[in-house]
Amino acid sequence: MEIFYFDLLTGSWLAVGGAAILAALVGYIGYRQTMPQVSNPMRWTLTILRSTAIFALLVVLFEPVLRFVLSTEERPSVVVLVDDSRSNGMHDVGRKRDEETRTLAEAVAKHLGDRAQFATFHETVREVDAMWTPDSLTFAGLRTDISSAIRWGGNRSVVDGAAAIVMLTDGNHNSGDGPVYEASRAGVPVYVLGIGDTTPPKDISVVSMIVPPFAVVGTPSRISATISADGFQGESVRVELLQNNVVIRSETINELGRRDRRTIDMEWLPKEEGLQSIAVRAVPLDGEFTKANNRIAEGVMVRSNKRRLTVIAGAPSADVSFIVQTLRTQPEYEITSFIMRPGGGFYEGNPTPAVLAESEAIITIGFPSQGCPASVVDMVNTAVVKKGRSLLWIGGPSVDVTLLRGIDDALPFMVLSSRQREVQVTIHPREGAESDPVLRLRGDADDAKRWADAAPIYRPEMFIRPVDGARTVATMRVNNVTMDEPLIVVREGDNFRSLALIGHGIFRWKLLSKGMADARGDATTVDVLTEWLSNSVQWLGVKPDERRVQIRPSRQQYAAGELVELSASVRDDANRDVNDATVSVRYTSTAGQKQIAMIPVGGGRYTAVLGALAPGTYSFDGSAVKGATLLGRDSGRWTVGDVDIESRATTIDTVTISMVASRSRGAWRMSDRVDELLAMLDNDARLAPSTVTRTTETALWAHPLLLMVAVLLFSAEWFLRKRSSLV
Repeated sequence: MEIFYFDLLTGSWLAVGGAAILAALVGYIGYRQTMPQVSNPMRWTLTILRSTAIFALLVVLFEPVLRFVLSTEERPSVVVLVDDSRSNGMHDVGRKRDEETRTLAEAVAKHLGDRAQFATFHETVREVDAMWTPDSLTFAGLRTDISSAIRWGGNRSVVDGAAAIVMLTDGNHNSGDGPVYEASRAGVPVYVLGIGDTTPPKDISVVSMIVPPFAVVGTPSRISATISADGFQGESVRVELLQNNVVIRSETINELGRRDRRTIDMEWLPKEEGLQSIAVRAVPLDGEFTKANNRIAEGVMVRSNKRRLTVIAGAPSADVSFIVQTLRTQPEYEITSFIMRPGGGFYEGNPTPAVLAESEAIITIGFPSQGCPASVVDMVNTAVVKKGRSLLWIGGPSVDVTLLRGIDDALPFMVLSSRQREVQVTIHPREGAESDPVLRLRGDADDAKRWADAAPIYRPEMFIRPVDGARTVATMRVNNVTMDEPLIVVREGDNFRSLALIGHGIFRWKLLSKGMADARGDATTVDVLTEWLSNSVQWLGVKPDERRVQIRPSRQQYAAGELVELSASVRDDANRDVNDATVSVRYTSTAGQKQIAMIPVGGGRYTAVLGALAPGTYSFDGSAVKGATLLGRDSGRWTVGDVDIESRATTIDTVTISMVASRSRGAWRMSDRVDELLAMLDNDARLAPSTVTRTTETALWAHPLLLMVAVLLFSAEWFLRKRSSLV
């Protein structure tokens, strides 16, 4: 129904009437007497023209508005989401999901007509235009994110007033957030047409595999895998464990049930370092629905069973002997030592950058001493500060304070002054230090007493100050008098840790304290030297979190055919974004190495798309450089599966579909009951027709029409006056 209204924004209709009377009077008075005289019809015609023109101009002052009110009955629109992933295009036993989906989409489009807003989805959602047809579905999506699709449909209800969502899917959700939660907050009912077969086909599949985050050479690791078998009752299947595509172990599952699910554990003994590809494969049986889901692979980083430590001593001493001997009694440590000769040079030859780079930590004792080559001092400083090696510095009588300044950047303290005098001291842990990872002996309240009972060591008369960011964990006690002078100082740098003991003679902890206790038959005395060295090396081995440069793949597990993407974040020392760095990544697989440069995208972020890579395990190492300065490095790994994750969806997921429908207060039906679902949609009161009223306003006072009418009327009056020779 259409209704017209003529309203005024200012003034009243009484005033309009007055304006009409005024315009009529002006016209009448103007033509009451004319020269020459004209006929009455002409006089009245001129009077009407002038009065009407004046009235048209006066009406503008009242701001007239013409309103058109149109009321129609409309049904709300419906969002139709069509699953375009690979699993929704699979061929089941006796049915083809792709053809079924196209047929259903056509049926829904015909039923809803112009009310339907179509969109397709897999990992992302794509709205289609009016020219779209179901024949354009490709079913090429490598993942399915049902939650994103529901979220998109819910947003349409806000933007376009859509009142419901109709979804055509097999329900196999494998990416993004949980679709059930998203359905509960969508704000509109979700009606789902389930596509696929509820009966599992005859198939063997490796459902999942659990591998350790890392492994150690020579240490057995357990690999767990879950095997699913349908339709092979009474048969057997062989399950193989592969390392780098070579079978290293196999087990047989006997007497399978009609619908069986077994978890098996297999032991893997790593024999070499580096990134290893570990896979579990179920040997295919005759008559399987698909062999694409018989294998799962993942990469495992294998570490050396030795923790490499380098000991550099400024001179032979009892501390050097006891420390090296103590460390070598622990099988996880691999020790390389360099001890200076009294006359200069090292017994084992000078240390090399390669040796230091391979070390987890560098332990210096009485270093640097007089005569030590400056190149070795600089080598140690570089290995710690620039290469991220950790440092355990132990003092000694041979330390040359002048040369010590060469490793100031690596040390947790700064020397203010020094003398040759020494004093015997015992360690006095700071309050609460019994829980400190460096000083912890047994982790109880008696640790402070154990330190007090330990044999005294020697501290030079060296006045120091902890550097910024360092902390003192222990001071010294002289003749039972506690002095607030640092004895053990620790520091956590940007990419390294350092620990300093401002003293020497720690061999006394073992020789006098533990040795004398053993001689007395006291087995309860703690071996302070062994415990402290073990704690210190353990603490040094934990690398500080590298926050300046972070390079990450978009996901750790890629399906076959998925695009591999890397992203990086680069910041400087002041935690500011760096947008002009050169970020390069080298990634390695069994096929070889490749290097790629990342593209800056602003905000200190960089990105690179490597494309679809061959199945396998990949490791990467990346760096960010600005000018000649290395800002930082990062490394990691990702795995590309032998088969895309969609190929594992051999049946419809009715559990997900039913929960999505119920939580949204919608409904679901299998594809062969599409008419029933559409009837439920039509009968839903939330989708009932509603009266929609649209009002259109035209501001006549601002419209040129009135001015045009007035001008035309005045023009007509002037023309007739000229024809009548009026003056």
